[in-house]
Amino acid sequence: MAESGDRWFLSNLCIDLALAILAQGRHADAAEVAERVEAVPAPCDRQWVIKRHTVRALVASQRGDHDEGLQEARAAVAAAEGTGMVVFCANAYRTLAEVLLAAGRAIALDQAKGNAVAAAATRRRFFASSPAGRTAPAPRPRRRGRG
Repeated sequence: MAESGDRWFLSNLCIDLALAILAQGRHADAAEVAERVEAVPAPCDRQWVIKRHTVRALVASQRGDHDEGLQEARAAVAAAEGTGMVVFCANAYRTLAEVLLAAGRAIALDQAKGNAVAAAATRRRFFASSPAGRTAPAPRPRRRGRG
């Protein structure tokens, strides 16, 4: 593909390949492919921009850099918002949810509010059919205040 000189197609192919590799759980390989994305940018293509931020968010989250993962996921959502690209917008929001869950923030926020019902629903929604080895954070015991 690189020999053809078609940078747009090659760039999109790298992003799709990185997403496919991530779906297989091959995080190191996905990170390597994601680096290639930067070598053949297509910044004028909104689809590419959304997917690029999505890949970067997932790779950062997998390596434990939740702050960068959240920043990239939010950038994907921002790029997708207001477009007619419903599928890409949904994928951006799904990525943001996944990164938030990986950071433990979604459930932690529900627990901090004392909203056990929402925390349990989040666990069921995102961890019921999770890949092997991925489990929901255990609920924290609620501290009771005085009076």
